[in-house]
Amino acid sequence: MKTIGEIQTGKLIWPITRAQSLALLDRFVRDFLPAFGTYQDAMVRANWHLFHSRLSFALNAKLMHPLEVIDAAVKAWEKKAALIEIQQIEGFVRQILGWREYMRGIYWALMPELAETNYFNHQAALPDFYWTGDTRMTCLRSAIGQSLRHAYAHHIQRLMVTGNFALLTGVQPDAVDEWYLGIYIDAIQWVELPNTRAMSQFADGGLVATKPYISSAKYIHSMSDYCNHCE
Repeated sequence: MKTIGEIQTGKLIWPITRAQSLALLDRFVRDFLPAFGTYQDAMVRANWHLFHSRLSFALNAKLMHPLEVIDAAVKAWEKKAALIEIQQIEGFVRQILGWREYMRGIYWALMPELAETNYFNHQAALPDFYWTGDTRMTCLRSAIGQSLRHAYAHHIQRLMVTGNFALLTGVQPDAVDEWYLGIYIDAIQWVELPNTRAMSQFADGGLVATKPYISSAKYIHSMSDYCNHCE
């Protein structure tokens, strides 16, 4: 059956057991945590995950507990204080203990009304290239392309590239929600919807974030190598 995305038979890159999830956690704290904070917002064409843990699916599917992930990272920092600076561990812990739990609270406090908000009354259709990656804009082609290949993009690619473009062009928030929920492996509704509807699209009018996350090409150029390879 024809569908979107790609998959390599016999080579699933996501953990589907607790043992696989713990192995991915061990790999992160050993190899990636020492540089996580410095490069957590960076975007490059040559590497689709950089120093990110890729643990969001395991966390959201309850293969592991958020506290054990935080504990593992903090213990690694305490053990290797000379190698892991405070900004590396702070950035990681804040994303889980801070923002992820904030989104959980927002979901339970504001649903189901949150799912109906459309502050700017945006009504445009989602561009077809969100399902193919077929666009001359390198930032969108790269972020969407890796999303279709790996069911993953990190928070800046989602917020400041795909989400930013949808917001600037006035895409109907329901269509944006449906795309994120359908594309990303970690997109379980309680964590996806508040991030997309409120933070990314500002459809809630400011209940979650203080301002819309809209950026110019200058920001994308400063955080990535996309613009160097764009028409």
